[in-house]
Amino acid sequence: MKRFAISALAAVLSVTTAHAADLPHKNVPGPTAAPLPTFTWTGFYAGLNAGYAQGRDTLKDLGSPSVISALGTNTVNLKSEGFTGGGQVGYNYRLRSGDGFVLGVEGDAQYAGLHRKRNLQSNPEIPADGPAGLGYTDRDNLGVESTTNSLYTIRGRAGYAFDRFLVYGTGGVAFGDIRMHGSYTSEELSYQNQILVGTYPDTQKSFRLRGIQTGYAAGGGIEYALPDRADTANPVTIRVEYLHYDLGPRTISVDNSFKPKATTRGDLIRAGLNLKFSGL
Repeated sequence: MKRFAISALAAVLSVTTAHAADLPHKNVPGPTAAPLPTFTWTGFYAGLNAGYAQGRDTLKDLGSPSVISALGTNTVNLKSEGFTGGGQVGYNYRLRSGDGFVLGVEGDAQYAGLHRKRNLQSNPEIPADGPAGLGYTDRDNLGVESTTNSLYTIRGRAGYAFDRFLVYGTGGVAFGDIRMHGSYTSEELSYQNQILVGTYPDTQKSFRLRGIQTGYAAGGGIEYALPDRADTANPVTIRVEYLHYDLGPRTISVDNSFKPKATTRGDLIRAGLNLKFSGL
C-alpha cells in the first residue's frame, strides 16, 4: 500500500510539471536605468570674458578739392590689436521642452584699449634753380591718432541646444568710446642752389572727435554647460565667441577743403565663463 501511494504521487508530480511547461511564460521586466535629464538653458546668467581684439579705422577726406590729396591719397587706414576683457549678463529661454531652440538677450561691457597712430609725409623733389639760384616747393604732413577705450553691446541671441552644447548667433546695437584727433600741415621749403636753407609754415588744419559712437555688433559662438556638481546648485557654462562691430561713420567739417570722415570697425575673439542662476 505504501509503495502504491509513493508511485501515485510521483505520477501526479510528473503530469503537473509537464503541464506547467506547456503554459505561456510571462516576462517580468528587470530594473531599467533612469534616463539622464536634459540640461535646462532657461534662466539668468552672469560671467566674465577675455580674448583678442583688433581695431580698424578709416579716415577719408571729403574736401573739394582734398588738401591731403597732395600726399597721393585721400584715405588713411589705421590698424591695431591687443587684449580685451569684460563681463556679461543675460537671459536664455528654451522655446519648448521637446526641441532645442533657445532665444536670449545679453548685454556686455568690454575693455578694448585699442590705440592706432599713423603719420604721412610727402617727399617733394628738390626744385630746379630759379632766378639767383632760388627754388621753392611744399612738403605736406598728416598725423592721425585714434583710441577705442571701451565697447558696450546689447544683443539678441538665437541658437539650438544639443543637450549641454549650445550653438548660437547674436546681433544687436553697439556703443564705443572713441577718441580721434589729427592735423594737416603744409610747409614751404626754400632752396639756394638746390640746398635747403629754410622751412616756413604754410597751412595748418586740425580736427578732434571724442564721445560715444553708436553702431552694430554681430557674431556667433559655441557654449557648453559643465557637468553638475553636488556641492553647487548653479551650473557653470564656458563659451568661445566671435563678434564684429561697426560704429558707423561720422564727419568733422573743418572747412571746404578738409572734411575728415572717420569710420571705426573691429573684431573680438573671446572666451567666457558664466554662472547660471537656475532658480530664476
